[in-house]
Amino acid sequence: ARVFILPSNMLRSMLSLRSSVLAAKASSMSSLSGGLIGVGVVRPFSASASAAAAEGSGSPPPQAPSKKVSAPIKMFDLDGRYATALYQAAASQNKLDAVKRDFESLVQAAKGSPTFTGFCMDPVMSRDKKTLAISSLAADFKVDNVTANFLKVLAENGRLNSIFTISERFEEQVNASSGTFVVKVTSASEVAPDGLAALEKIVKENYVDANAKVKLDVTVDESIMGGFKLQIGERMIDKSVATKLNQLEQALHKM
Repeated sequence: ARVFILPSNMLRSMLSLRSSVLAAKASSMSSLSGGLIGVGVVRPFSASASAAAAEGSGSPPPQAPSKKVSAPIKMFDLDGRYATALYQAAASQNKLDAVKRDFESLVQAAKGSPTFTGFCMDPVMSRDKKTLAISSLAADFKVDNVTANFLKVLAENGRLNSIFTISERFEEQVNASSGTFVVKVTSASEVAPDGLAALEKIVKENYVDANAKVKLDVTVDESIMGGFKLQIGERMIDKSVATKLNQLEQALHKM
């Protein structure tokens, strides 16, 4: 078996990250049998790969999901497809809450660790080394097997650099499954409460079920000059002044 030696500064950072994650967890999580069936480019686990991953850890090999689950939001970009695969794996084993807590704790701790973020983004480190390191971290964090298996797949596929985005997309799926839609709003200035209520009404009347719960995530971007942009899953609704002016300018050039 190959042995990889990780840099001492990375090991120290990982130990610090481990402490942060354990502190961020509201309660300890059981190490349960789980698995991940890939979607698109996300590879399914083979029995041999599962056994190899579990060897020496005392954990049973992950099992295939017991029931077919459809994701509430269709996501077509690569990060969205990974998030959808994670959602389906967790939901099929009734582990959405556990996996969601895992990723919330991991991301919260990782954002405070520049070295760990650099490790995830490093394009030079081999996938084997990243897989070894992330598997060790997952074992130390005592995360659910669904989470551990997914992190391993990300490392093997060279996608750890997208872990934060994938985590956000996964949260969108979880929220939508409970009837809550997170709508990303871009405005040229701060939006007053009555303005937020008006936006929520627009969303419910035109883009989601009228009975759905809507959570507005507002970002201020002065460059759009006025109006707003809405993003609901893959759908983008652009009602900004900047875009309208750009469209007008292009139309004038064609005259």
